[in-house]
Amino acid sequence: MEARAIRRFEDEAFLRGEARFVGDIRIPGLLHLAVVRSIYAYGELRGVDLDAARELPEVVDAFAAADVSGYLAAIPARLPIPEAVQRYLQAPLAQGHVRYVGQPVAVVVATSPEAAQDGADAAAVDVEPAPVPADELVHSDEAAFGDVEAAFAGAAVVVRETFTIGRQTGLPIEARGLLADFDPASRELAVWAAAKAPQFLRDAIARALGLDPERVHIHPVAAGGGFGVRGEMHPEDVLVPLAALRAGRPVRWLEERLEHLQSAYQSRAQRWEAALAIGADGTIAGLSASFRADLGAFVGPNGLTPGLVALRAFPGPYRVPAFRCRAEHARTCKPPLGTMRGPGYFESGFVRERLLDLAAAELALEPAELRRRNLVRLDEMPYETGFPGVAYDGGDYRATLERALAEIEGGESSPGFRSGLGIACMVEASGTPGTETARARLDTDGRVAVRVSSSSFGQGHETTFAQVVAAVLGIEPGQVDVAEGSNEHQGGTFASRSAVMAGSACHEAALGLRLAMLARAAELLGGEAAIAEGSAYRSDDPDREIDLGELAPLEVEGTFVSSAASFTYGACAARVEVDPETGSVRLRELAVAVDAGFAINPDVVRGQLIGGAVMGAGGALFEELDYGEDGEPLTGGLRDYHLPTAVDMPRVKAVVLELVPSPRNPLGVRGVGEIATAGAAAAIANAVANALMPSGAARVTELPLAPWRLIATRPTSEADV
Repeated sequence: MEARAIRRFEDEAFLRGEARFVGDIRIPGLLHLAVVRSIYAYGELRGVDLDAARELPEVVDAFAAADVSGYLAAIPARLPIPEAVQRYLQAPLAQGHVRYVGQPVAVVVATSPEAAQDGADAAAVDVEPAPVPADELVHSDEAAFGDVEAAFAGAAVVVRETFTIGRQTGLPIEARGLLADFDPASRELAVWAAAKAPQFLRDAIARALGLDPERVHIHPVAAGGGFGVRGEMHPEDVLVPLAALRAGRPVRWLEERLEHLQSAYQSRAQRWEAALAIGADGTIAGLSASFRADLGAFVGPNGLTPGLVALRAFPGPYRVPAFRCRAEHARTCKPPLGTMRGPGYFESGFVRERLLDLAAAELALEPAELRRRNLVRLDEMPYETGFPGVAYDGGDYRATLERALAEIEGGESSPGFRSGLGIACMVEASGTPGTETARARLDTDGRVAVRVSSSSFGQGHETTFAQVVAAVLGIEPGQVDVAEGSNEHQGGTFASRSAVMAGSACHEAALGLRLAMLARAAELLGGEAAIAEGSAYRSDDPDREIDLGELAPLEVEGTFVSSAASFTYGACAARVEVDPETGSVRLRELAVAVDAGFAINPDVVRGQLIGGAVMGAGGALFEELDYGEDGEPLTGGLRDYHLPTAVDMPRVKAVVLELVPSPRNPLGVRGVGEIATAGAAAAIANAVANALMPSGAARVTELPLAPWRLIATRPTSEADV
């Protein structure tokens, strides 16, 4: 199979306005749901009076926890969590206390969205506000290897610093939404949702409503982006199906933007104490840290994931002989924590790469040279990281650093501004251990239909998977129809796994289908057969051929089982200009170079890298959800939560490399959906520090890099560092 840049098939439907989002679906009898939310960060919930709402003419139903006590099982974790943590899982509706502004307290169902909102506004929620309780430690983890004490005791240079990463959210262009339709006669439930783990969502809804999972059907829809937050199971994903079950009619909920900012799962929100020990020759001797993750009021389905990933991702692509890190997860009165593009890698990468620049300044080394001395070498692969069973699967890490640096052109600073260059290196697990299955079917018209569990959030799955199947079968990608969101098998779209897992499953299904096609062709042609250019023919007599449609129908299932992750690696470089008087930052250049292993469609890969880099820039420079000490949100809309726009961004130089194919999947691919997010943020932070102090040691310790923070923490001279 050769890498091939072709236009994405799925784009035409979006450009023509033909893609079906949740808001586009029309079903007779459709009702609309609005959520009554807490306006307090903490307090005793004394009662909910919905009588006024129920009296409104268009309101069909309204319920609080007391009305649906049999359907309030906690939303489960998507990955295993300790039993002691499970008591912190969230019920769909508040009971006893409210614990964050935006927490669902009740719902109102009406014949129009406006009437549903009028009903929600008419609800009387009796809360006795109280001061927010102190942070509560919920869970802690620790990882270590090597002799950390000896490493630090014998180091030539030790740098220590405190780092903070603010709360952020994915904020996709299309906010969340769900439509559910329950048939009382068959007790079947149809749900239209953008779900990154369809089977998990199906099973969780079935358990909550007491339904047979086989009678719950998740239908994929077009989605305006995901970025981690969208597609994760929230309370509304139970409340909407429950409302449909009670009403016996279809019910839809569409999230408002302010709802998203106040109640959708958030991420990042970590505070680190970290230290790096370096030998006199510039090699890393040891790495040590502890950090606290703000879980919010409850443990979300992936609430522990960012912290657990950060814990193990902290060493990055470097040789670290001694390591210790402790992660603490604390409960607060804010919306629950979830995943967001590059969870754990974003946070730990920022801390690690800042430490390296601080150490480089102490040693009077160029930051790039310090990294060259410590990056895992090609001849050391596969590299045992120190974590049991975790080994990097090959790669030329230094080559990506050199390529990213080569993309930065440099230039004179604007009057009144200081220019700075920053770099960051990264490695990320993609296609983590698991199983993915795909079905491939040859139809009588000669077309091939493929079904996978993965659901696209804009990554180009339809095109990419079609290319994989077409290459195996010797047909054009345009002859392959891809359907996503199957309930039949585990799978999903997260952790940069789609190309590795679903792509490999498609490859295996296509191989099986090809064998079945050759066997059927041999029967029909009376001898050994071959397939090429959309037809089958006898190997010893190419003139005897038949159309592929004559071999139909044939259907084959293919499964790919991953026992170890394929590790993606790369580097980012950034050039900024900083006004030292105002703290204003201008991002002038941003480059990312990543080894994709094998780039099925280089244009799709490049698009993922550009999108990831832009999101990393937003996290580094702008995006933050602010809260007062009383737990009240201070971010009231997009005027307060600034996203990077075309005005803020230079042209991102995304370099797609194919240096070392991964040996851990049949395609050799490495997932690229998230790696640029972490790298861009760290590189920009280092560039800002470099601009503020020529030594590169300026005190840049908090993301986002808000102007007032840069003014407050910048040293006035090198002697102050």
